[in-house]
Amino acid sequence: MVLPFRAPTKAIRLLLALAATWNFVSACSDSAQDIRIAAQDYRFQPSEIHLQADRPIRLTLVNEGREAHEVSSTLFLRPEVRPIDDQVGPPFTGRGLIKINVGGSATVTLRAPVGTYFYRCVIPGHRGMEGMLIVE
Repeated sequence: MVLPFRAPTKAIRLLLALAATWNFVSACSDSAQDIRIAAQDYRFQPSEIHLQADRPIRLTLVNEGREAHEVSSTLFLRPEVRPIDDQVGPPFTGRGLIKINVGGSATVTLRAPVGTYFYRCVIPGHRGMEGMLIVE
């Protein structure tokens, strides 16, 4: 005996549509990736960070060292990079530079296209204080 084929019921079609929508929403999530980089005496911790290109990034730089640091990156020159903390002032705008005083912090949000972005402290004598953000 062969049973006739029946079209899916409305409930099954609704469940399939919800599952497809859920997969799409979770793949395009807009929740920010929270990244914390500690600027210590002559090094960054961590010095290499991997990020997803399709999600916003909330990057917090914290000065745990005994001296001020000025962090520079071409990534900070991008127009979509926006400061959150009031401590990020005029040095941030236009030069791709974030100054962090001793015990201070600065937070920026950004979206970055796929690529490798180097960052470093530009204060004389802080040579070797560098890291990279790898956006995949």
